Amino acid sequence: MKLQKVFKESYVKELRDKVRAESNLSNYGKAEFPYNEKMVRPIANLYQPANLLEKLDYTDDLISAKALYEAYPNMSPLLASNDCFWTYLTHVDLFQYIQARWPKVIRGEADKNYIESHWFQGGNSFQQTSLSGLWWSVYCTIDKTRGYERRYEITDFLFNQIHYRELVGSTLFRHKEAVIGIIEFLMENPEIANSYAKWRIRFIMKYFNQLGAVKVLSYFKRDFFKAELEKKKDILLNRIQEFEIENE
Repeated sequence: MKLQKVFKESYVKELRDKVRAESNLSNYGKAEFPYNEKMVRPIANLYQPANLLEKLDYTDDLISAKALYEAYPNMSPLLASNDCFWTYLTHVDLFQYIQARWPKVIRGEADKNYIESHWFQGGNSFQQTSLSGLWWSVYCTIDKTRGYERRYEITDFLFNQIHYRELVGSTLFRHKEAVIGIIEFLMENPEIANSYAKWRIRFIMKYFNQLGAVKVLSYFKRDFFKAELEKKKDILLNRIQEFEIENE
């Protein structure tokens, strides 16, 4: 097996700068992205998965997320936060998938913001259905304590409830126990989960962000987060007009 390759940091900056200057936008509509092979380096102990491109489905983010995670199941969170890794995948190994998933580039309709949002990491990268967001969505929701057949129950719920995927863009999302606890609560309370989802997930995120100012949430397990939401169950069962107006 070949070692996985990544772009050098300086080259990621160069590519991003060219997009922002609108000097290479047409390259994103080509069959293959032309890149400088001298600006590539291998990563130790991480191997390039076989046939990953064929396993992704641009019409189904859940299928793609699981395939991507299973291709790199032992990748460290540090590497999974690395721009150089994801930018190489979006421009080389999985370029055709990103093109199909975000097809304005093929039609010649993509502007610089569109390309930067989907081919590069950024402040809101985990809120986009970018490669990094897909991998992190599985990493933070796969629960092997449920057994092999049920390990993706939390993941499936997250992808089937589009508004709850706003969790992916929050700092809270990096704490796996918090994510599992919140989603388990929602799964056990369908009357809360299945209506006004957009409002409710924003309420939940705001509540735990405020709680995080006085408690170190990363110390707590999933049962703590479920218990906190149980305390707020009456609020979650009703729409708070003031909060909704503030956040719409």
